[in-house]
Amino acid sequence: MGIAVAGLVNQQKNLVEYSPVFDWYDADILETLKPRVDFPIIFDNVTRLMALGGLCYGKGQKHRNFICINVGYGIGSGIIANGKLLTGIDGYAGEFGHITIDKDSDIQCSCKKYGCLEALASGKAIALTAQSRLARGQKSKLIEDCGGDISKVTTEMVANAANQGDELALNVFNRAMEYIGIGISILIPDCPPPLDEEGNPEAEEPHVHGVQINAQTGDTYVSDEGEHCFYESVTILKP
Repeated sequence: MGIAVAGLVNQQKNLVEYSPVFDWYDADILETLKPRVDFPIIFDNVTRLMALGGLCYGKGQKHRNFICINVGYGIGSGIIANGKLLTGIDGYAGEFGHITIDKDSDIQCSCKKYGCLEALASGKAIALTAQSRLARGQKSKLIEDCGGDISKVTTEMVANAANQGDELALNVFNRAMEYIGIGISILIPDCPPPLDEEGNPEAEEPHVHGVQINAQTGDTYVSDEGEHCFYESVTILKP
């Protein structure tokens, strides 16, 4: 049985050291499930497994070096180097969401640092940013959408409002996408294009796809329709 886990997976100890989504600390999945399951259990970080799936069954089959970026409740990346999944010594490689994007930010991440990409641009961050701005009295149709209870504003609501041209919602999304663009630009040097037989890059620039936002679910993800570019586009997809 294969399990994709949102959180820090320590492969040396076979533990989920921390999962902010489930509020897990040093969770022993194997010990919990082995008495209930009669076959082998394998688990790893969800984004690394997305990258591995792309390498084995998706468009990654054509490439030996690429980075898979997962933007949802949190932000992570899975790195394929020389045709193999890069895990790091303990299994923490690819924690893209915890690079510092704004050193002067007063927004604290779940990892306890300030200014992390995940704290500024994840799905959770988009909802919290919108709630904060509404609490400061900024006007938006989100007040009506949430029935006047600002704490009930979700990423999906913000996406729908942005899709309808709401100024606050569009501003929140555009700021988040700007942060993601900065983050992707940091990753680019870590994934250089392949070389031809003469040692020249096969592509003039690294392959980075446009970031898209699903206005129906509120999820954000990296599209597979981009061209060779540093940062192609931000698109809000209508339901």
